[in-house]
Amino acid sequence: MSRSRSIIFTHVPRTAGSSIHYAFLQAIGSDRAHVLASPYLLPKARADIDSAYGDGQVYLGGHFALADVARLTGVDPVETVNFCTVRDPLERFLSHHALIQSSAEATDIPSLRPTSIAEFVTVLETKGRLEMINNPHCVTLCGAPDFNSAREAIIDNYDFVAASSRADDLLGLVVTKAGNETWPGGSPKLPDLPHNAVAEDQRATPTDPELALLAPLLAEDRKLIDWVRQEGGLIVTQRIGSGRRRTG
Repeated sequence: MSRSRSIIFTHVPRTAGSSIHYAFLQAIGSDRAHVLASPYLLPKARADIDSAYGDGQVYLGGHFALADVARLTGVDPVETVNFCTVRDPLERFLSHHALIQSSAEATDIPSLRPTSIAEFVTVLETKGRLEMINNPHCVTLCGAPDFNSAREAIIDNYDFVAASSRADDLLGLVVTKAGNETWPGGSPKLPDLPHNAVAEDQRATPTDPELALLAPLLAEDRKLIDWVRQEGGLIVTQRIGSGRRRTG
């Protein structure tokens, strides 16, 4: 039987990522399933991550790119099972806006709440943080708000990308490709109810001017989700190097 492989989940915020983290935390355990909200936290956890990786399979997920993992830990993304989820960009934005309006803990910028959609965008622009909503799928995947670059990054570096509505199918594929037949907490399963969800009635309804304001900030991510949807909501790549493991 092939050796089990470590797993990296690139978590674009508001794309069912918390539910996926829950599944692997329950299955692997907190000592081997590392969930981090930022690449800035990766160095602080490096010793634990490197140790778990050295001993065998580890789950590593959070709001960071594969390049951050390679730069800040001993985990090699060439050898791991890599995946991410995507979501309709307007729905993702509205969920993000609503979360911040409903929870002070969801932002480090107090002036983002309470705000209308237009005010929200203006505050981010004034604070120099527009990257938070400027095609965040593409930026997370390739470092730029550009669909073509993001698609290339997916084909080269990821095993699976799925619309959040197909997270169950995605989880099964990841578990199979990881090659681990036993999990301390049972095979990873999504919770019955989404974690960290925001109810539909909490979301603002954008006006026509606000939709026009958001359009350029969602355009490249829109191309990305359209591409995934054209493939049935699930991209399965044949990336070069997939399955290789370090020998030293």
